[in-house]
Amino acid sequence: MFIHFAFLAGLGLTAIPIIIHILQKNRVKEMEWAAMKFLLEIVEEQNKKIQLEDLLLLILRVLMFIFLVLGIARPIMSISSAGLLDSNGQIVILMDDSYSMSTREGLETRFDNAKKRAIKLLENQPKGYGVSIVRFNQYSTTLTGGFSVDHELLKQTVTKMKPGFLKGNIENGLDYAIRLFTKDEGKKVIFLISDFQEKDWASAGADLTNRIKELNGKIEFTFIPVTDSIKENVAVESVTSTQSAVKLGEKATIIGVLRNYGKEVAKDQNVDFLVNGSLVESSIASIPPGQTAKIIFSYVPEESGDQRIEVKLRHDKVEPDNSSFFTLKVVDQLRVLGVLDESSIGLKFHEITMADMALNPFPLASKDERALYKFEYIGISSLASVKLSDYDFVLIANVRDITGIDAKPLEDYVKQGGGVIMFLGPNVKLETYNNNLYKDGEGLWSFPLSEQVAESEKDKALEFNGENKEHPIWQFILSEGRNYLTPFKVFKSFTFDVKENTKAIVLGTVKSDKMNIAKPCLVDFSYGAGHVIVYGSSSNMKWGRFPIHPSFVAFMHQSFKYLKSFSSSSSNLSIYAEYKKKVGLEESQASYQLIAPSGSAYTLSVLGENDIYELKIDSSKLSEHGFYKLVNLDDKTKESFLSINLDVSEGDISCMQNGAIESSFKPLGVNVDLSGGELSVALNNIDPITELAFIFLILAFICWVAENLLGYRITKRS
Repeated sequence: MFIHFAFLAGLGLTAIPIIIHILQKNRVKEMEWAAMKFLLEIVEEQNKKIQLEDLLLLILRVLMFIFLVLGIARPIMSISSAGLLDSNGQIVILMDDSYSMSTREGLETRFDNAKKRAIKLLENQPKGYGVSIVRFNQYSTTLTGGFSVDHELLKQTVTKMKPGFLKGNIENGLDYAIRLFTKDEGKKVIFLISDFQEKDWASAGADLTNRIKELNGKIEFTFIPVTDSIKENVAVESVTSTQSAVKLGEKATIIGVLRNYGKEVAKDQNVDFLVNGSLVESSIASIPPGQTAKIIFSYVPEESGDQRIEVKLRHDKVEPDNSSFFTLKVVDQLRVLGVLDESSIGLKFHEITMADMALNPFPLASKDERALYKFEYIGISSLASVKLSDYDFVLIANVRDITGIDAKPLEDYVKQGGGVIMFLGPNVKLETYNNNLYKDGEGLWSFPLSEQVAESEKDKALEFNGENKEHPIWQFILSEGRNYLTPFKVFKSFTFDVKENTKAIVLGTVKSDKMNIAKPCLVDFSYGAGHVIVYGSSSNMKWGRFPIHPSFVAFMHQSFKYLKSFSSSSSNLSIYAEYKKKVGLEESQASYQLIAPSGSAYTLSVLGENDIYELKIDSSKLSEHGFYKLVNLDDKTKESFLSINLDVSEGDISCMQNGAIESSFKPLGVNVDLSGGELSVALNNIDPITELAFIFLILAFICWVAENLLGYRITKRS
């Protein structure tokens, strides 16, 4: 096998000395002279010696050309091909298929180059060797289910491969490859082909180094970089809406976030806003290096149902992160059940009025025809007789007593994914709440109400602090360094006694001058598949000013958006996420089909347990980014969409320098092949004899020296 196979055409040069030899022989002239008869006997004696020298001279000249051409062509020979290596070795070709491998330079991507290198490897491995192709990322997998000696089939498999949509994970890929080896004896080799993304390989650090050292002598490693100098990349990081859902015919506001992972300002980036595949609006943005930029789009939906929202960059070298997707719910109305004390029913202004106005900013609040949230009010005594599953949310405010009869339907509703918001207040009777909602840790609440009610001194407000600021409810209020709660005035509030429980998230605390420590007053309790959010103060202005604070609007919208996500998994998911959706008894009898962005289709069925029916989509099926369509095969008018997005932290596409790769891994005994697309010693085979080209060049030199010495001898003799 030869690195520069084309140079073997130079073997034709061996004809030159042969032709010269023949021509010189035919040019001999015979001359007669008188004394020649006396030399005949001497000539016959030396004739054989002369012919031998001429033949030897010809052979040396021919060999010189042969060795010279072979040296330039660089032959490669492996011990295995010489029969010195057993024929039952195992090879793993680890191919990085994280989405940074989609980076395009010219007409080819990094992954295209990786496939070429893998095919070269397969073409030059011993026939008896079992080879496994592994694509490594967060979830590494083998393409063949194990080792295969059918190298032609493996080449066809590699040819069809496409880069994935996940982040890289070197340790995961390496551990997966090591687990594949099944034999205690025989050669074990790992070829790792990657773009050596600086971010991923730098983070591997000491763990990777120690792993390779541990395996040194047991497994032979060869690293094959497919790197380039591209560093600039802009990604569409996310797409969201300011609304949990949008009313049909009302304006929807969409926020796209772009991140510049490059080292230079990304100027004049063309960004398109698409709805259901159609272009609605375009914009231009410039983003400083390492920073983000928000682009706000708006449109008025003309049909109900799931709207497929896409924000897309027009031109970029990394295609996968040029788009981000969002499924927007467009509905006629969302139903909210408001639960009050009997004495408040019928009042024009009651404990839930401020919440109604925050969610429906119209003069008539939920009674306005433009309202998205339709409020219906009942007294607490009617709660047990209402079918709570007909409502999207339940809101309870300042109710005096919660009995066991009242708590049971709430438990059933939340257990199946329902969402409840509770405001306390001056009417609340602590004992009934603890007895029927906390129930010694077995009820809806994981914490009991404290006997100590936080109360301010005269006109001085309590000290309120938002906690767990990355919680979805605090988005737009406290997250990312914001604090739009200031000034937040609370004068009195129930607080909770914290118990060791993972089912509760403290979202806010209060502290008065009489309290030694801050205590929770705003808590997110999980129960079954749903959640209950409880605020210890009032929903009107009796105990504080939160209902008239600007952040109250955002708090209500984000709370409803958050609670709605638990009746089914959010329609907006990350790649390889798991999807769950609660369905009723009738829907549980239907069959469902999931259609991927690539067109692949999967049949799904509903699982039932304890009268709870759940449609579940395994994470392995949500492996593409884009929109998935979920169809009820018994009623195809009932279709919905899931948007699947990348983790764009992979968008930092800078590669390690080749010199850094060598200096980092060669001292660990790793072969590093920097030969580019050529068939190199490191790439070719196992245990290569690397000095063949040099040996042939030495032999050519020896032949040249010998030819000159012999030629000088012949010339002198003549």
